[in-house]
Amino acid sequence: MKRIFYGWVIVFACALMLFCSIGMVSNNFSIFMPFIREEYGITHAQTSSLVTLRCFMSFAAMWVLGIYYDKFGTRLGIAIAVCFAATGYLIFSFAHNYMMFCIGALVMGICNAFASMVPAGILMNKWFIRNKATAIGICGAGSGVAMMIMPSITTKLYETFGLSQAFRIECFGMYGLAVIIFLLIRNNPEDMGLKPLGYEDMHETFKNAPSGLKEAEKPMTKTLWFSTICASLIMGALANPGYSHLSALFTSADFEPMKVAMMISSIGFILTFSKLVLGRLVDRVGGLKGSYVFGGILFIGHIFCCLVYINNALVNFAIIICMGFGYAITTLSSTIWSNDIANKSNYSLVIRRLQTAQQAGALVFSTVPGALADIFDSYMPAYALFTVFMALSLIMISISYKLKASIERS
Repeated sequence: MKRIFYGWVIVFACALMLFCSIGMVSNNFSIFMPFIREEYGITHAQTSSLVTLRCFMSFAAMWVLGIYYDKFGTRLGIAIAVCFAATGYLIFSFAHNYMMFCIGALVMGICNAFASMVPAGILMNKWFIRNKATAIGICGAGSGVAMMIMPSITTKLYETFGLSQAFRIECFGMYGLAVIIFLLIRNNPEDMGLKPLGYEDMHETFKNAPSGLKEAEKPMTKTLWFSTICASLIMGALANPGYSHLSALFTSADFEPMKVAMMISSIGFILTFSKLVLGRLVDRVGGLKGSYVFGGILFIGHIFCCLVYINNALVNFAIIICMGFGYAITTLSSTIWSNDIANKSNYSLVIRRLQTAQQAGALVFSTVPGALADIFDSYMPAYALFTVFMALSLIMISISYKLKASIERS
C-alpha cells in the first residue's frame, strides 16, 4: 500500500493551528462577546474594543514575525504561538472586569499574528509544488471546522457551567492541540529524506498551470506593491471585524442564543468545505478568477446581512450560504495572491506584508461596528460599509494582476 505523502500531515497540523489561531481566537471568541457584555454590563463599543486590542497586538507582532521564526523555527514557533491563544482564554476564565478582558485580548493577538497563514503558506511552499492551492485550502478549513462545531459547544458550555468555566475548558483543549501540532510538524521535506510533492514532474506542473498561477519571475514594482497591499488592507477591514460581529448582529436582531449558534455553526460548516473548493478552483483557473467568484459571493452575503432585521427565513438562509462560501477568500487571499504575484526570492516578504496589511485593516476598523451600533442602535450601517469594502478590494487586486501580467510581458 502506498504511503501517504507526509506533506498532507503537515497540512493537517496547519489546519489544527488555524483552528486555534483563527477559529478560536477570532471566530469562536465572537460567540462569547454577547455573553461578556451581558454578564459584565459593558457597552457595544467596549466589547468591540476587545477585538481592537487583539488586532492591535496582532498588527504589532507581525513586524517581528520574521525574527520570531528565525529564533524558534517553524515547528516550535507554531506550537508556542498556539499556547498564546490558550493562555488568552485562561486569562478570560479568571477575568472579573473589563481591564482583565483587555489583557486576555492582547495575549490572544500574539497568537493571531504568529500562528497565521504566513507560517502555513511558507510550509506549503516548501512541501508542495503540485496542488499547492488545494493544500492551502485544506489548511484554511481548520478555522471553518472551529466555526462549525464550536458555537454550539461554547453556548452549551456557557449555559451549563458559566462563562469562566467555559473559557477554562476550551483553554486546556488548545494546550493539548499545541502539543499535537509540535509532534506532527517538520520544517522541511528534506528533514525526512523527501522532496516536495510534484518535484519529479515540476516542469509539467508549471507548463500546465493556468497563467494566473505561473510563478512570477520579475520583481514587484512600487505600484504593484501599493495596489496589492491596498487590496489586503481593505480585505482585513471587512474580514475580521465582519465575522467578529456576526453574533452581535444576529443578537441585535433578537435571535435566541441557540439560533445564533446554529447560524454561526452553519456558516462554519459551509466554510470548511468552501475553502477546499476555493483551493481547487484556484489550482484550475488561477487566483484572480477564484477571487472574483468568492469575493462576489461575499459581496452578496453582506447585502443580505443588511436585511437581517426583517427576520425572514429566506434572508437568514441566504446569509448562511453566502457568508459560508464567501468568507473563504478572506482567510486565503493573502496566501493565494502571494503565490501568484511574488517571485520565489521574495515570497516570504510578500506574504508577511500582505498579512500585516490585513491586520492593519482589521485594527483600524475593529471598533467601528460597535461604535456605529451604539449610535444607530443597529449593525446595518457597518455591514453596508463591508459591502463597499468587498467591491473595493476586488477592484484593487484586479489592478494588481493586470500590473503583474504587464511586468512579466515587459
